[in-house]
Amino acid sequence: MDNQPVLYDGLRTILHHMDANLRIKMSLQMPSIHAIEKSVPLKIRYLRITDTTVEVNDVRYKLGVYRDYPNGDIPEFVKIGNARGGVETDFDQFGFEIPIGSNPILPGDVSVRNGDELVVRSDTDEWEEHYQTELKRCENDLRFYAKKESGIETKLDDAWLTRSPVYRGKDEEELEEMAEEFREKLKPFHCRRQNLPRPFNCYIQLSSMKDGEATPLQRLVYNRKLP
Repeated sequence: MDNQPVLYDGLRTILHHMDANLRIKMSLQMPSIHAIEKSVPLKIRYLRITDTTVEVNDVRYKLGVYRDYPNGDIPEFVKIGNARGGVETDFDQFGFEIPIGSNPILPGDVSVRNGDELVVRSDTDEWEEHYQTELKRCENDLRFYAKKESGIETKLDDAWLTRSPVYRGKDEEELEEMAEEFREKLKPFHCRRQNLPRPFNCYIQLSSMKDGEATPLQRLVYNRKLP
């Protein structure tokens, strides 16, 4: 049987009875139906809007910042953030996080903030000192594991006292990942002192979130801030 194009009135009827999220997906993938799709009211049972998400029925659409490293050496915690649709924070030219609540609301903007967002700066001397201290603790515990693997005897009491209480329950792999994250958190401070660009490229990604899984829908050049 030959495929027959759907006429205008027929397509309007189909869209009118179609699931809201299927319509959104079709509109993204079929630009030719944009005009018709926008002219037909969308049937929604549940709607929730935040700064970076729109929840339609049982699907949540999320705007996040996806980070890509030119050398391909992506830290594990960044991989996890990317897999979840990107992080819901902006980045400045050095790589410091910019809390969304700190972005100004400009004329014409529609704000969905509740007014009690906590804005915490991550570019202060206190944070740099904190990351340096935690990195040293991780490295100290990793040296403890290295001594054990090399067969160097260490008294249990002495080893226990020299290790950080925060990290005593962490295995070697966890400590490596934590140390990697602290090193990455320190890079923006180095970039700012040397006036260097951030070590990663940013993209704004639109993802659909369902049952804890993120499906990328669009990825755009990072030339504006998140809402």
